[in-house]
Amino acid sequence: MTMTSFFSRFSRYAFAVALILIIPYAAKAQWKQLGSTLHFNVYCMYFFDSTHGVAGGVGSIYNYANGAWGPPSTTPGDNPFYFTSIRYMNGNLYATSGAQYVWISDDSGKNWRNTTTPSNFAYDSYFVGDSLYSTQLGTFAELDTNICIRSNNNGSYPSYSSNGGRTWTTPSGGANIGGLGTYADTCRKMFFASSKQDSVFYSLDSGKHWKHCGPGVAWDIMNGSNDAVYHQDSTGVWVSVDGGTSWENIGGPTTITGDRSIFGWGNEGNYLVASSGGAVWFYNAIDTVLPTDPVTRTDTLESCPITRIPIYVRPFTKPWTIQIQMSSDGPQNLA
Repeated sequence: MTMTSFFSRFSRYAFAVALILIIPYAAKAQWKQLGSTLHFNVYCMYFFDSTHGVAGGVGSIYNYANGAWGPPSTTPGDNPFYFTSIRYMNGNLYATSGAQYVWISDDSGKNWRNTTTPSNFAYDSYFVGDSLYSTQLGTFAELDTNICIRSNNNGSYPSYSSNGGRTWTTPSGGANIGGLGTYADTCRKMFFASSKQDSVFYSLDSGKHWKHCGPGVAWDIMNGSNDAVYHQDSTGVWVSVDGGTSWENIGGPTTITGDRSIFGWGNEGNYLVASSGGAVWFYNAIDTVLPTDPVTRTDTLESCPITRIPIYVRPFTKPWTIQIQMSSDGPQNLA
């Protein structure tokens, strides 16, 4: 669903507009466990689709295919403590193992080889040009090939970079956002970062300044995909489809600790996997509100919106009731 507004011919007269839109009912989705419960706690996941994926935990990576988890993948002998992230980049899977190694698989996770990076502790991985880099105590998120952030698990703010992660700057002052989870909304041009004690924050200026956007829950398990942002805590999974303006709890697996990941995919971020202990759960009905007219930013290579969307969706699952409120100094044309 796309809503576009055009503002023109401003005058000295002010007015307000409220629009109520009712969208037909759709049945509420249910969570489904994928396969049997694994023997270790799941720390990270990557899924190609709803029937194929991988999950990493203490010392091993498992493959999921057609309803079942297979035996552990063939892995190098570097004795990993636990796997912290799995990414798909440049046609390969990359897994970080809590050591100086980054593991690489070119066969969808069946076999792995390792390589070293400039970091002493590989928590997450990313590319700068053709070179593989890793973060030490946080996760990585990028708006484009230049603008990116990395979280500081034991720090106050995520660090930001304007040269693709070659060099980093950490802002100072303000609230403590020390936590692992990060997400870059490349359409709205927003960064999100999670805190261990104070929920989710957002940045509209490439990571230089941060503001709170909820929900008011703890734990730093946070990620996103294609305009949907996910956050998991002891009450289940929270989702925002409007740039962090409103959040809805959709149930699902709970967690009593951080240091885990949550993973989503799909054209509108409408598929999601989350874990609890060794169980991986799947959800497939997240609805996304698309942003309004694109606005060009001077510090990115893309033309995308930068303003948060003043739209509230309740209840989260359809039927939707959407209310838009606007004020202006003159006549408006809405389409």
